[in-house]
Amino acid sequence: FLFHYETQEVVWETHGFWIRYNLIFQWLVSNPLMAIQRTVQTIQTQDYNYLSIWPLLPFRFFSESRTVFFLSILNSLAIPAAAMCIAAFAWFRASFSSTRNTWLTFAIPAAVLVFNPAFWMPITVGYLDVGLMFFACACFILWFRRPMSEQSLLSLLSMGLLFAVGLFFRRYFVIWSIAFCCMVGVDVLTQLSVPFRDRIKGLVKIIAVGMVFMLAIILIAWPLVQHMISYDYTDAYSGY
Repeated sequence: FLFHYETQEVVWETHGFWIRYNLIFQWLVSNPLMAIQRTVQTIQTQDYNYLSIWPLLPFRFFSESRTVFFLSILNSLAIPAAAMCIAAFAWFRASFSSTRNTWLTFAIPAAVLVFNPAFWMPITVGYLDVGLMFFACACFILWFRRPMSEQSLLSLLSMGLLFAVGLFFRRYFVIWSIAFCCMVGVDVLTQLSVPFRDRIKGLVKIIAVGMVFMLAIILIAWPLVQHMISYDYTDAYSGY
């Protein structure tokens, strides 16, 4: 479907990802160290950095065409994100049901994604945002595995680092990260059947996840943090 659509339509991607895709590949071929250095520099200083382009680059060896670029989004970002989403649904079902997962457990979320225009439309215009589903669903899987009060240190560190990588992938993932922490915090506090001490322990752990997230972005990209704090995004995006 995607191959047919992109070979028929003349709609061009709107944020220059295809241009960056070709540019970074040229750097990678001519001077790999420079490509890495410039990517790290953009992660530390820019709202729209080059990190999200890197998963697509293996497909650039086949062709520089626009069609291959869109197919690289499908294969490198959309399919792994969809697989992680299906896995998260399976873990979610297992968290409240003692019965074994059946083929419907995997077929239902797969069908929802395949027939959901909201999943496909950003891909067809060259957005890379679908990759954020991978990080979000990975966080959900970590949460569904066991109650927050029983989460291991490794799980807490993993969640915080997933938040950070998601932010570097696309800046607005920080909104999802904050919403996730608030949602988990409310869930922990409202579980009246759980002992109060365990609820407080779970709340402390989700706060720890947020602290790991903040520490990671401060250590890795302090100039970007300063920019995000001081920049008036409301005014800049008021036209939207």
